[in-house]
Amino acid sequence: MPDRATLERELGDLVRKELLTDSELESPVATEPLEALDSIRILRLCALVEDRYGVKISDEEITLENFSACAALATFLLTKSGS
Repeated sequence: MPDRATLERELGDLVRKELLTDSELESPVATEPLEALDSIRILRLCALVEDRYGVKISDEEITLENFSACAALATFLLTKSGS
């Protein structure tokens, strides 16, 4: 698992590349890409993160606290991985 800053950057890049539309990328929301995600795209993000980082995310862990921003998600993933 990368360090927190790298992980946060990678998560933002992943969301921008895989989950946001061109119009969403052009809007101010692109500065915090998780704000643009609906529940379906959050679930897709979970699958992408699980595949990429090998961390299992349970339904109970999909909370606003953990998915409010890339920084929050990075902190959560590092806690899960024990880093």
